[in-house]
Amino acid sequence: MRPRLPSPRRAGAMTLLQPLGLLALAAVPVLVALSLWRWRRREVIVSSLLLWRDVAAAWRHAPHARRRRQLDPLLILRVAVALALAGALCAPVLLRAARATRRLIVVLDRSASMATRRPDGLTRWRAARDELLKLLVQLDAADRVEFATVPPLADRAIGAERGPRDAASLILTLEPSDAAAEPADLRRAALEAQARQPAARVLVVTDAPVPGLPPGVALLATGAPARNLGITTFAARPYPDGRTEVLIAVANASPAAAAAQVALRADGRELGRRRVDVAGAATARVIFEARPAAAAVLEARLDGADDLPVDDRAWLARRSERLRIAWVGDECYYLRRALAVQDGVEVVELPAPPDAAVPDGFDLALYYRAAPRRLAAGSLVVVAPGAPVGALRPGPLAEAAPASVVARRDPLMAAVRLEGLALGRVPRPALPGGFETLATAGDVPLIGRWRDGAATVVYVGVDPASSAWPLDPSFPIFWANVVASAARQGQQAGSFGCSRPGQAVAIRAGPEAALIEPGGDRRPLTADALRPERAGLYRVVSGAQETPVAVSLLSESETRAAAAEARPPAAFLAATGGTATAADAVATWRLGGWLALLGLGLVLLHGGLSARARQRV
Repeated sequence: MRPRLPSPRRAGAMTLLQPLGLLALAAVPVLVALSLWRWRRREVIVSSLLLWRDVAAAWRHAPHARRRRQLDPLLILRVAVALALAGALCAPVLLRAARATRRLIVVLDRSASMATRRPDGLTRWRAARDELLKLLVQLDAADRVEFATVPPLADRAIGAERGPRDAASLILTLEPSDAAAEPADLRRAALEAQARQPAARVLVVTDAPVPGLPPGVALLATGAPARNLGITTFAARPYPDGRTEVLIAVANASPAAAAAQVALRADGRELGRRRVDVAGAATARVIFEARPAAAAVLEARLDGADDLPVDDRAWLARRSERLRIAWVGDECYYLRRALAVQDGVEVVELPAPPDAAVPDGFDLALYYRAAPRRLAAGSLVVVAPGAPVGALRPGPLAEAAPASVVARRDPLMAAVRLEGLALGRVPRPALPGGFETLATAGDVPLIGRWRDGAATVVYVGVDPASSAWPLDPSFPIFWANVVASAARQGQQAGSFGCSRPGQAVAIRAGPEAALIEPGGDRRPLTADALRPERAGLYRVVSGAQETPVAVSLLSESETRAAAAEARPPAAFLAATGGTATAADAVATWRLGGWLALLGLGLVLLHGGLSARARQRV
């Protein structure tokens, strides 16, 4: 029989796990009946009634209370033993209404500015970690904690729920990265966490203000005024005569003016040094003109010590002459083939969608049946997207009329002839403002282009895998035009560039290639893309060839991050106001074992009293 749990309103109630054990109570009336049978009146033949007359006279004149039959102590013990054993067989359990499990989701800012040292000597990350450990102490063992990091960890996933003890152990193993994080990224992570678990408490831990947080999301800010100068821009422009113009911008996070020496190096050799004076909360620029010749790496360095060392150095590496295309999404043989036949083109398939629409190290990003997370600077092509791309929304499928080109003078449509091509069913999208239609099927746009901020997006609504377009000569011609356009818009061959920490970097390496990290550690390469978390100069070694990979922070928001102190509200981890249901009742004390021990003790006591009674007789 399954016991019925009490209502939560009856906190402290008792239930029986084995109600059939109550049948053992039938032993109680049996014991009483046996005792009464032993006390029944019996006729005894004696030699004289002389003594019994005095006893009878005294009994008649005794008070009524003394005339009542005295209870047998042994009988009381026998009944107590029977009750204890019956109670043990019923397995009684005390219950209470359980408080619902509290769930906490912590969005951790792992950006570079969290390593800034505060006036108290702690880094912002250490201060945040100490505050989180204080919060975790307030949780019960049954509560659950989940973490989300911005930027995410590159080597592992930590999204699983865990208890407070395991959560505290995890926090002690985490460290900030050298990547940048925008407040919009933190707000997006908090909104996703709240949508995933509406009943959970969400806490954003950062050193910068995060505007637009919804109700129910608390902010723990550990920023403080910092004494920091950082390199926020590092760019080089080569000229045909061998000169290279180098621009270095230095930002000041302090409200007080500061000065520093800026040095420019080429392959470790110093090319020049300038003094830069930066007003409080301002930015100053320094321009060098140098002849780095065949140098593979340029380095900018700020002399002196401040509260954030990671932005005191930046690197640029000479770019390859090949055009790199990042492939994101499903596989498509026809599209792959059209790109593979282009000279000087390298297509790298990314294992996961990048944070930026066009990752650093790539000249073009191609999304097939996929959409970028957010649009950023760069050129990208979206083919048959299944999700919104900026302001463009995919629409329902419609029967397409014969295709035609409407912008014949556009470089993308040069020598492309679509007239009379039957494409079957194509989507009718909702177009963004400024959309330029290049080809249509009746009134349905097939190919178009628009700009979204610094991003140039080319839309191709025809899915090559489900249409006859790959069999038409216009298909390879169009993709050759896309590659040529990307080459014209990209960096010129031999120029310098760098990647950002946390972003995917395309690499070309053989099967025995290895990566030498900035600290000197060497490890084998197992993929065509690298996602470094630390800024510095990496080197890819493949046989006798060594290729430098520059990774620099170059983020003004990270250099200037200095929010005021804040703490979560006092009732942030208070229990929810609702009561638990009967299904949430939990056992707090099982009484069966204790009753069994009590019955055993009473049996021993009964045996002792019985032995003493026989000795008196």
